[in-house]
Amino acid sequence: MLMPKLLFRATRDGFRSADFHRHCDGKLKTVTIIKSDQDDLFGFYATRDLASNCDDFEKGILIRDDESFTFRLENDKCYTFHLEEDKAECPLVTYDSTLLLSYAYCFWISDQSDVKYSSSQEDVELHILPQNRLPGKKQRYFSEDDFLVKEIEVFHILD
Repeated sequence: MLMPKLLFRATRDGFRSADFHRHCDGKLKTVTIIKSDQDDLFGFYATRDLASNCDDFEKGILIRDDESFTFRLENDKCYTFHLEEDKAECPLVTYDSTLLLSYAYCFWISDQSDVKYSSSQEDVELHILPQNRLPGKKQRYFSEDDFLVKEIEVFHILD
């Protein structure tokens, strides 16, 4: 039976990149859930370690994870999105200082994301498989391009 264990909660542990990495590095099979100031609820599943030993943005480490996917929770539905083949090579990018992480450049979460409007998203629909796009006319995955983060939770999935 799979059991989730809470590794990190930003409102408890801090919104700094160092706080995130102190709690999450070295863990495999994690689910990250993010809530924006616009009440968007989204995240990703990763089987690879989110550790980073980088000093700055330009030295981001690309992490290949063929099983990862991103998701959006809306009302009582969970929409999952798998990446286009050319974007799937390295979906996870982790940093130590400027950013906590990004997911295939679909979205990125900045250091001190609770007070800095530097977390953002970029045309998610250009990065995911067509069959994973949102139904109907709603093609917007986030309420705003730039956002503050109200909460981040990372769960370790234990076997």
